[in-house]
Amino acid sequence: VTSEDASSSESSASSQSLRSAYKYILVGAGTASHSALIEIRKHDPDGAVLMIGRERFVPYMRPPLSKELWNADDDAVLTTLHFTNYRGRVQGIEYHSIDEYASKLKCDLILGHDVVELDPDERFVVLDDGRKFAYEKCLLGVGGKPLEVPIVDPSIADRVTTFRSVADFKRLYAASRSGETFAVIGGSFLGSEIAYALSKQTQKSGGDV
Repeated sequence: VTSEDASSSESSASSQSLRSAYKYILVGAGTASHSALIEIRKHDPDGAVLMIGRERFVPYMRPPLSKELWNADDDAVLTTLHFTNYRGRVQGIEYHSIDEYASKLKCDLILGHDVVELDPDERFVVLDDGRKFAYEKCLLGVGGKPLEVPIVDPSIADRVTTFRSVADFKRLYAASRSGETFAVIGGSFLGSEIAYALSKQTQKSGGDV
């Protein structure tokens, strides 16, 4: 799957014939759940697995969002999400396509939905759309969430963004081509990488960081 059309990922997952109960449920569709799935398959090749993710994308590598994707020469990166790795090869950010998760890793995917209830005694989860799934073992791999600075002036809310997801990358990359001035709050690795990436783009568009 490319993440060109998020709805295509979601519809593919939703059209699967899902069970009512699974041996393993992985809550979160990021690197942690992907890695757990790989290890599960080493020890249990056929146990039923369901992975549930809030984002409408298959599990993907996050580091390229603040690094390699910004080296693209044109806006096609917003649809392909392809980058050139350190070996000089072009690849996508996803670990596997949605078809590979189903056929190769024997994993059902539900994308674009939250788990809103988890009962560890009765061993079931409930999704935001009311669907309920039982499990034998459950992994919570939901990841972190960026700290949001309170916005004093509501009129600028649409010009403030955090940075973590594919949607955040697309929004910020598109904005960087508009010649605007950017302020990056946060000077850790991610803040430094984003400031550098924006500075390269704004040199072309006439903006500033």
